[in-house]
Amino acid sequence: MYQNKVKTYYDYTLGLFRLFWHGDTRAVHYGIWDESVKNFQGALLNTNKFLAEKANIRPGEKVLDAGCGVGGSAFWLVKNKGVYVVGITISEKQLIKAKKLATKLGLENQTEFYLQDFIKTDFLNESFDVVWAIESACYALDKSAFLKETYRLLKPGGRLIIADGFLEKEPQNKKEEAMLKNFLKGFALDNLAEAKKFEDLIIATGFKSVQNWDKTQEILPTSIPMARMSRWSWPLSIVTTWLHLTPRLLVDNNRAGIDQLYLFKNRILVYRVFLAEK
Repeated sequence: MYQNKVKTYYDYTLGLFRLFWHGDTRAVHYGIWDESVKNFQGALLNTNKFLAEKANIRPGEKVLDAGCGVGGSAFWLVKNKGVYVVGITISEKQLIKAKKLATKLGLENQTEFYLQDFIKTDFLNESFDVVWAIESACYALDKSAFLKETYRLLKPGGRLIIADGFLEKEPQNKKEEAMLKNFLKGFALDNLAEAKKFEDLIIATGFKSVQNWDKTQEILPTSIPMARMSRWSWPLSIVTTWLHLTPRLLVDNNRAGIDQLYLFKNRILVYRVFLAEK
């Protein structure tokens, strides 16, 4: 089952992301670089800042973090924007970690975390001012179903803010086809939406005032160290997998980490931020 594949991927990589990627930012996503960013972790946090500013998130609002990971964005939003955040994930390990971190940071009264599928939640209609999705909408098998659920959950005037990877053009040769296949397999993805078709889906769902920003160039400085890290860990993971010390998904994940740089540089993939209003 596809959902189990995604859950297995995030359960296994939870500690690896902490050790090799996000550190204390708890940000399981690409970083957006601009003139204000001084270092790698600053770029990861700047992604939160960019989305929060574009969505005009205000103190006292209620935000649904659809695909919350270990709570990185949720905690950032509470501390920097004064909002209340409900986070959902399909990974039990992420859920446990997010709840522990909320208590550790003293934010358990401003956050809630649940094990739920963002395509079909049990929240009431019009429960949230903002639905926030960083690199999680890509995991929806049916992108339209995801958008319809976010529309149901938003109050009138509520905003949907998404940052994610999208297909920009078809691979031009077998090498690029293989790279895209590696990307999908390594990050446990079934499919990626084409950017223009995704925008059309947002509009067809009923959203208005749809905007998007192409941040592909701004995430490349994050994409480069991912590729560099994956190049040295990929052969090591092949050996450890052969010795039955690590699962095959680690080999696939490293291969995806290598190939994603080429895919973004050559704009087979793009990184876009979408904003829409109910």
